[in-house]
Amino acid sequence: MRWLIRRDHLGSPVRVAIWFASAQRQRRLLEKLRPSHGYPAGQSSLGSMSVGASEKKTLFILGSGNSVNELGPDQFAEIDANFSIGINVWVAHHFVPNMYSLEGGGFPASLEEQTHRKFLADELNHRSKFEKAPGVIQLAPRHPHVPAQIVSVAGETLTRSTLVGRVNLPKAASLRGLDRDLTVILRGLRLGMTPDGVLPDCGATVVRLIFLGFQRGFRRIVLVGVDLSDSPYFWCSDRLSPGFEKLRELFPRPAATEHDTMSTDNRPYSAKDFILRLSNELRRRYGVEVYVGSESSSLSVRLGVFPWSSGSS
Repeated sequence: MRWLIRRDHLGSPVRVAIWFASAQRQRRLLEKLRPSHGYPAGQSSLGSMSVGASEKKTLFILGSGNSVNELGPDQFAEIDANFSIGINVWVAHHFVPNMYSLEGGGFPASLEEQTHRKFLADELNHRSKFEKAPGVIQLAPRHPHVPAQIVSVAGETLTRSTLVGRVNLPKAASLRGLDRDLTVILRGLRLGMTPDGVLPDCGATVVRLIFLGFQRGFRRIVLVGVDLSDSPYFWCSDRLSPGFEKLRELFPRPAATEHDTMSTDNRPYSAKDFILRLSNELRRRYGVEVYVGSESSSLSVRLGVFPWSSGSS
């Protein structure tokens, strides 16, 4: 059976069936976890991501790469005019997106993890008082699935938030097998055949959010600060911005360290390979364009840089 699963084309139906079965188990788990963690049942809290009424065609996914520092006021104004999701530590950035995507860790949490989660929860609570109050897409915690494993979300913010699950695509022998699997998974997402709140994954938040953007009908998806290189985080740049001192203290990054999502030690595919294949399938089959926000991203040659209305930053 393992031999069959790894075959590029012959094994694709088996890999996809495994994914759908795992996704259904994840859906049942979410049905139990959402109420016990205080989250609204169902997916109504993600209704604002539907393009329909707002006619916002572009989703901006905001990562932590150094290229974020290349954005100017005009670029942030364009992001603000569309729909945006900030990943994890973006909650401490001055720009407040429509939603944050957060995830926790294992159990028991180390003292460092507890400190990190409290910091993010405090920053989130502060931004919940802004006129543009964001919601939260929180990844369901791993076993034993206790609330202490994730960032605390409370008050009105919780009513605009949801708990989601993820299932990695099983690994094929090569990227050609991944292409075959993506064709079927994307069709399932488009037809509403995949379980609500369960997203395909390869162990990278940005991948889950690309799938979510496609599922919600966005025609353009822009990866901002998704550099996937050894550049520093935006708060660790040589051009240090004021207000990031606490971030530099809590979330340091050694110089010339490759982003961990590039490793396949604990994920079926590297984030770069997966994003490039997924973006190609989205463009070829559905006309959905995936861009990066800057030439500094290692993905820029293949994906292209988003045509900012104001020109380059």
